[in-house]
Parts: sequence; C-alpha cells; structure tokens
Amino acid sequence: MSRGGAPKGLLRELWDGPGKWLVPVLAGWAFGVGIMVPVITDITEDYFASAYPLLLVRGGSRAVHNGICPEHPAPENAERCAGAIAASVGVASYADAVGSLITFLLSAGLGRLSDELGRRPFVLASFCIPQIAHLALAFYYSSTVRGWSVYVDLWVYLSLKTISSSLPISMALAYYADALSPRNRAGGFGIVLCCFSGAIIVGPKIGAVLPTETALWLALGLGASGLLAGFLFLPETLSPEKRLTAQRSRHIRVENSSGAQSRLTDFFDSVLILTRDRFFLVLAAVAATDGAAVQGLQDVSLYYLKSTFGADVQFRSTLLEAVGFVGLVTQGLLLRPMVYYLGERWLLIIGLAATAGFIAAYGVLGQMVLTTSFPASSARAMLLTFVIPLNAMAMITFPAISALKANHASDEEQGQVQGALNGARSLASGIGPLLTAQLWRALPVAPYVVYYCLCAVVVVSLLVALTVLPRARTLGSGLGALKEPLLDVVTDSPSADAGAAGREAEYVPAAGSIDSSGRVTPLHFGNSSLDPALAYDFPSPPAPRRRSSGGTDEESG
Repeated sequence: MSRGGAPKGLLRELWDGPGKWLVPVLAGWAFGVGIMVPVITDITEDYFASAYPLLLVRGGSRAVHNGICPEHPAPENAERCAGAIAASVGVASYADAVGSLITFLLSAGLGRLSDELGRRPFVLASFCIPQIAHLALAFYYSSTVRGWSVYVDLWVYLSLKTISSSLPISMALAYYADALSPRNRAGGFGIVLCCFSGAIIVGPKIGAVLPTETALWLALGLGASGLLAGFLFLPETLSPEKRLTAQRSRHIRVENSSGAQSRLTDFFDSVLILTRDRFFLVLAAVAATDGAAVQGLQDVSLYYLKSTFGADVQFRSTLLEAVGFVGLVTQGLLLRPMVYYLGERWLLIIGLAATAGFIAAYGVLGQMVLTTSFPASSARAMLLTFVIPLNAMAMITFPAISALKANHASDEEQGQVQGALNGARSLASGIGPLLTAQLWRALPVAPYVVYYCLCAVVVVSLLVALTVLPRARTLGSGLGALKEPLLDVVTDSPSADAGAAGREAEYVPAAGSIDSSGRVTPLHFGNSSLDPALAYDFPSPPAPRRRSSGGTDEESG
C-alpha cells in the first residue's frame, strides 16, 4: 500500500521492493535455457545414436559421434536415429520421473525451512542447481568435440535437469509471495513467465546461429552472471518476527503430535500441509493433472515436430520465438487486467481450456500430415498462425494457480505451501512423461494419439476446476476489483467451525484478501488453526491459538 492509502501498481511495488533483484537471476537462467533449446535435441539424439542399440555410451568422449542424426539422416543411419529418438524420449521421461519424485520429497520441507530460516539462502542455492547442470552439459559437449581426457557424461546433465527447473521456480514463487501484496501476486508470478517468454524470443535464435559449443558456454555464462547479481544484491524478504512466528507454529504442531517421531519426519511431513484444507487438495489435483499433461507434452514436442512435421532447427527456433512473443504480450500486458476483471478462478479455467485446445490442434495436424496428403509445410504454417495464440493463453494457468495458493496461505507458511503444491505438481509431471514415452513406443507410426491422450487429461483438470473450485467474490469495483475464491465454503473453514460450536456463523473473509483496515486475512488450518494477526506492518510475533475440546479457538500462553 502506498502512503496515501491507494494500492500500488505491480511495477511500482516491484521497483520499490526487493522483488526487482530477483529479475536478473531469473532472466540470466531463462536466457541460458532459451539458447540451449535448439541444440539439446540434436545433442541427445547423437549421444544415443552413437551407442545404438544400447542406451549408454562406453569408451569416453571419443565414442560419441556428433552430427549422426541431422534433419534428414543418411540411409545407413536412419534406423539408429529412429531408435535414438525413442531412447531420448524414454530416458527423458524416466529422468523426469526420478527428478519429480525428489522434488516432491524436498520442495515442501525446503519451503518450510525457508519460512523459518529466511528466503534468500534457499533461493540462491536453488538457482545454483541449473548452473551445475549447464556446466556438466557444456563440459560433455566440449569433451566430445575436442577429445578431452576429462569426460563428463551426458547422464550427469540428464540427472539434474528436472530438479534444476522445478526447485528454483518454487523458491522464486515464495519470494514473490513475500515481496508483493495479494493484489499484485498473479502479475508478479507472471514475471517469472515473462522472463522465459523474453528469453524464448531471443535465445533460440542465438542458439540456432552460433556453433553448438559456443552456445552452451554462452548459456552458462549468462546464468552465472545472473546468479552473481543475486549473491551481491538480493535481499531477505522475511523479517525476524515472521521467521520466529513460523518456528513457533512448527513447534506447536510438533508438540501436539507424536513427539520424537514427528521431529524426525517433520521435514518430509511438510507436504501434508495440503491435507489440512480441502481447497488446497482440489487446487493440488488441478495443478497435478495439468502438470502431468504439460510436462509430457514438453518432453515429446521437439521430437514430434522434427519427425512428423519435418521441422528443422530454424523452424523450431522460429516457433519458440513466436511462443515467447505472444507469451510476453499475454504476461506483460493482458494478465493484470484479466485478473482484476475475471479473478484467478476464471483465469485458471480459461488457461486450462486453451491448453486443451492447442494440444488437440497438435494432434489433429499431425494426424492430417501422417494419414492424408496434407503437406507438412502447410501444417507448420498453421502451427505458427493458429496454434501459437492458444499456447500463449495456456500460459496464464501457471500464475493463476500460483496466485490462488499464495492468497490462501498465511505469510509464515508461504514457502511450505508453495513447495508442497509445487512438489505435488512435480510428482505428477514425472508420471506424465512416463506414460507419454510408453504411448510413443507403443504407437511409433501414430504419435498424434499421444496428444489426444494428453488433451483428455487436461479436460479432466478443466472439469475439476469448473465443478469443484469455489466461485469468486468481488472486492471493490472497476479495474481495481480483486476477485478471490471463497475459503469459507471449505469444510475446515472458520465459519464451519463456528457453526459446529453452536454459534451463528459470521462472514469470514477469504485468506489473502484485504479487509477495510488494510490487513491480510490468514488461512485457518482445521485442527491446528493458527490465526496470527498478519499485516504488512507486522508489529510483533502474535500468540498462537489452539483448538479447545469444544471446537472454539483459545489464546495459548
């Protein structure tokens, strides 16, 4: 809030607060990823083609032969290149599954630790992981090209790539949840995608024209530069009082549970925060099904474009550039007005519908190319003209889910809630590629069926969002009207507890909403309700509240 009482706009709040220093960290990482996109497909195909029919390359750097699988491989290499594509999809799916399981186990616990110990060290540590992965990839390729005696196998990169993307995003969302008011959180989360959209516009073009080795080391340098800026300038967003409140909340939960065993398993039990409120369970189900479909799509799309549409490196980079441009427009210009006029719930529904639409379009166009005389060149043109706008609208799903979960969590549990939901989505994102890879192998001549199945998964997620998530209510009017879902329709809500105690249920604002005094309403969690008097002018650690036997809240000493 500004001094005059009027709410700050997103850019003003971002500039005045600590959030601006996370932008160079995100941008350096995103631009590095964008530069590597056009070349990573060819690198993995050449790696597996060199060892065909095995999956492992034995004999060090000299056993890898680069350039075996161009867009149109030689007849003698056609079989091994086809097998290399299947191996690349399969290995990527299994690597994603393992990485997603690790993310699921770690995200909520790391988020809780960041709530208690401070956000900054965990944000910076999480962004170190992708730099290690990029360093391993650059060393691998340089060693194969130059015949270095020090050989870093590609499996190092494949093992790190999944957790190198999910953990940093989870920590970045928690950081922006601290740094921005609920009114601007959806737009703030859109900044994360804006960095990637801008990177996709520029990065693939650079990666396509530069020599592969140069592109890999440039990507590493950009990411390292952004991370250095973070180490120098990124401030802490959690005050000592908020960290102390988070520590006290955990101690109360541990004392009220099973003692020593809970202390030993408390780190991994942090994911169970999702079970304390039905709203989070529903939102986790939506995020998980959408994540499974989108990650499965991402794992096969570049191979699908190359094998079905005959897309070369130049077209793939052009396609990604178009996705980045329309995504930048959507995230930078359209997201904030859409949030204020539609609310996060309808934003989520629109994003899921767009996701289902563009996935189905990929399948239909691929089927037309493979089963009819429809030319691949026309299909590529239709991808750029009609499918890309749907893809851009699908990008609003991510900030909508992130804003919904952030606005329904109290300040001292932002990291844990963000981590738990991100972990649930990551676990599903690991299962999606596994199923996608099995379908791809079972139907090598009809890969478009994979897209139809992924579309069906997103439709299920859309139906859950339409029928189960609560409707929105309006705070204020006009462009500044903030729409939030009703939390008091949930079984564990404060109003339901009031009725159970025999009292008349009073209206309880949704968690994360702003009342007339400018204070933020925190989330009440079922049988371990904590009702801290949270406001952005946080005065002192509040006394925790415990549930009495009669179902009412009592102040504890």
